[in-house]
Amino acid sequence: MTSLINAFKSYFKNKNPYKLTSVSCNSQFGSFIFDPHGNIFSCMEIVGRKEHSIGNYTQKEIEWSASKNKWFSHNITKSTKCVKCKYALLCGGKCAIKEFNKLNSSNNECNSFPFLLNQAANLSYNKYNQFINTNNYEE
Repeated sequence: MTSLINAFKSYFKNKNPYKLTSVSCNSQFGSFIFDPHGNIFSCMEIVGRKEHSIGNYTQKEIEWSASKNKWFSHNITKSTKCVKCKYALLCGGKCAIKEFNKLNSSNNECNSFPFLLNQAANLSYNKYNQFINTNNYEE
């Protein structure tokens, strides 16, 4: 919820528009984590799990695996649920590793998003009104 609050705060305070996204995190479009064993990963949660390595590196070259395409092409259009959801571009879909491993397949994340969005918007708006009235935007 913190990222939602920060996005709304940025809008109310600085008039920065909320950025729509088709992915849930940067592991799906350009995050690279190099371990000391020559493996490259895209997500901090799976570093060390070689089956999720997106490539290998040596001093001379980088060799990408097929897994790289799987990670970098994963987005809300790959989920039948997300394609139908009116909040999809606001939340960016489910965590890719959870989706790949079919973990936490309950609807909790999806069902709670409208509530979290509403809470974040109201909290940020109330803080913005406080700022307008007192010229002090509390964190």
